[in-house]
Amino acid sequence: MRFEGYAIIIGAMKSGTTTLHHILNQHPEIVGGVRKELNFFRRGNRPEGIVAAYESLFPRLDKTRHAYTLDSSPNYTKPGIWRFAPSLIAQLPGRKRLIYILRNPLERIDSHIAHNIAQGRWTADNWRLNHVVNVSAYSRQLAKFESAGLLDDILLLDFADLTADPVGFAYRVHDFLGLQRVRPRSVERRNVRKVNGRFLRPDHLPRLRQLLQRDVQTLITRYGFEPARSWGIHEPAPE
Repeated sequence: MRFEGYAIIIGAMKSGTTTLHHILNQHPEIVGGVRKELNFFRRGNRPEGIVAAYESLFPRLDKTRHAYTLDSSPNYTKPGIWRFAPSLIAQLPGRKRLIYILRNPLERIDSHIAHNIAQGRWTADNWRLNHVVNVSAYSRQLAKFESAGLLDDILLLDFADLTADPVGFAYRVHDFLGLQRVRPRSVERRNVRKVNGRFLRPDHLPRLRQLLQRDVQTLITRYGFEPARSWGIHEPAPE
């Protein structure tokens, strides 16, 4: 066996990335880093030695035993200061295998709000509309990775499949990485919601659907993500 490259879960936030990281990290040919979210590819103008600096975050890496490192950093698909992530990831040698879990944006936004309420950052009546929409603009984020030449290296997955069949979900990733399927010992859900209740009111939904509609249409038509049709966002709401 030889070292192949770098497996990176790039998103989306509140879409099961912690659970999938835990599952994939059980494969004997995958090695995780010093923490789940390395957030290494944050800013541009990385110095020479990017590979050595990145691999130093995987102290257990043994290239005679491991085929892939595993970094699960949903921030890589966030806007703003993370806009350099695609081009920096593209600089890595060898194979880059990027895993992107997509979740119904309305469900993801509600969970995002609950997460920030639990962290004491937001309240149920005071949360950032533009931010939660931007984090949910999946096709806009994919376009940045496409521009960096990484589109063929991305596996798009549906959060609903992870919750329904976590073992089968893991096998799909194993296949994508070209690894032997190894049944995970544990598929326990991780980083589950800490605040109960729904925070998106019915009056929020028309505006959110309007803001997300074009992005979801592009996700289906350009990037071929058919599960997005079930979200009910890609077409105008009936009058």
